[in-house]
Amino acid sequence: MRLFTVTLLIAVLSSFTLSAQTLTKAMPNIKVQQSVKVTTKQSIVKKSVMSHQNSVWFYEVTSEAYQDLDQDGYFQNLTLNFDLDTDYASLDVFVDIAFINQYGISELVYTSDLFILNGDSEHDNQQFDFQFFDLWPTDYYQVHITVRDAYSSEVYLTTNNNDFYALEDLPLEGSLFDQDNELSIYSLTIQYHQDADNDQYYENFTLAIDADTTYGYQNVVADILIDGQLFYSSNAFTIYADSTEDKQYFDINLQSGFVSSYYDIEVILRDANDGHELHYINSNSWANLANLALESQEYIQEEYVEVEVIHSSGSVGYILMVLLGVAFYRRMSGDIA
Repeated sequence: MRLFTVTLLIAVLSSFTLSAQTLTKAMPNIKVQQSVKVTTKQSIVKKSVMSHQNSVWFYEVTSEAYQDLDQDGYFQNLTLNFDLDTDYASLDVFVDIAFINQYGISELVYTSDLFILNGDSEHDNQQFDFQFFDLWPTDYYQVHITVRDAYSSEVYLTTNNNDFYALEDLPLEGSLFDQDNELSIYSLTIQYHQDADNDQYYENFTLAIDADTTYGYQNVVADILIDGQLFYSSNAFTIYADSTEDKQYFDINLQSGFVSSYYDIEVILRDANDGHELHYINSNSWANLANLALESQEYIQEEYVEVEVIHSSGSVGYILMVLLGVAFYRRMSGDIA
C-alpha cells in the first residue's frame, strides 16, 4: 500500500491546517489560493447541481483539472468552485477539503479561511486553486468537503464524490511526474555580491542556470520565486540543445521586503510562447537553492563610529593664561625698545 503526505503552501488570502495524523513518507507540496472569482481554462470540466434539505446546501459544484505537460491524462492543477447557499440571511463558515487516493487513504489537505454565505446569493461563490508539486502521486482522487461553523466548528454539511460528479475520479499528479522530459537543468550556481553592513546577509546575488533540451532549440522564460512568492520574471531566452554557451545569468537585487533571514528559491521555466510550465526546480532537487542568507537594502544596518570627546575647562584655562602671558611679554618688550 502506497502512502502519501501533504505539506501545504498557501498563497495570499488563505490559511491551512494539516491532518492530525501525520504520515511518514517524503512530503509533497501543494499551493492553494482561495478566492471568490471564477476563471475559465482549457481543462477537463465537471459540473453538478444539487437540491437541498438542510439549512446549508451546495447549489453547484464544478472542478477543472488543467496543465498536463507530458500528455498522460493527469494534471498538475485543479480548480474547485462551488456555490453554497443557506436558509440564514448571513452565515460565517469555513470548509475542510480532503483528497482520497485509490487505496482509500484520506488526507485533509486544506482548511479554508472564513467566508460568508448570504442566503441564496449568486455572488458568494468560492474558488480554490490547487497546484500540486513534487511527489504528489499520480492517481485518480475523490474529494470530500466538510462545511463547518466559523466559530464552533460544528459540521453543517459534508459532501463527496457520491453526491457530485465534479468531485469524482480527478486525474492528478505532482509536477515531478509531469515534466517535459525534453528539458533539463545541467548546472545551477549562486554567487553572492553585496553585504553592505557585513552581517553575512546579502542584498545582491546572481543565479546562473544552464538548461539543455533534446530539441535543436527552445525559447523559454524563467520565473524566480523566493519563499513561494514570484519575485522575478525574465525576458525570453533561447536554449540550444546541450550547449554550454547559452548559460543564463539573472542578477537579483533585493530593494525591499526581505528581512534578514534564510530563504528558499524556486525556478520555473516556461514556454516563451504560451506560458506553459516546462520545468520546475526547488531546494529539494538543487540543494544550493535552500537557505540563502538574504536581506533587502532597507534592512542594512548603519554603522555608527563612537567618538570620545574629553572636555576639561582647567586645561583650556591654562592654555589661555599662557597665551595671554606671551602676548603681555611681547608688548612690554616693544615698549622698552
